[in-house]
Amino acid sequence: MKTKTRACADIAGQRFGMLTALHPTEERRYRTVVWACRCECGGTRRVALMYLRNGATTHCGCLSRSAAGDARKRAVPPGRNRSTLSGSAQAIDFFLYGMPPPGSG
Repeated sequence: MKTKTRACADIAGQRFGMLTALHPTEERRYRTVVWACRCECGGTRRVALMYLRNGATTHCGCLSRSAAGDARKRAVPPGRNRSTLSGSAQAIDFFLYGMPPPGSG
């Protein structure tokens, strides 16, 4: 019995946001080909073809990491510097959202 095979779309060299498709891999996700991609920042990521085509994945994660770093910098209240803050999640929540730690009344 023959199995049906579908031709893999050749998207090598095409850009999807900050990602450029390099080559298909042997990996499959959600019944679609996974492509190795290079980001403008120099990072690499493997992305399912469907996520490239529908615009769900447009970078390697560098923008998310950058945004998280920016949020931490903004979390420092006026008159304080970064070295005086605790690294705990409760302190970050307090400075970001004004939510006091549990049990502090």
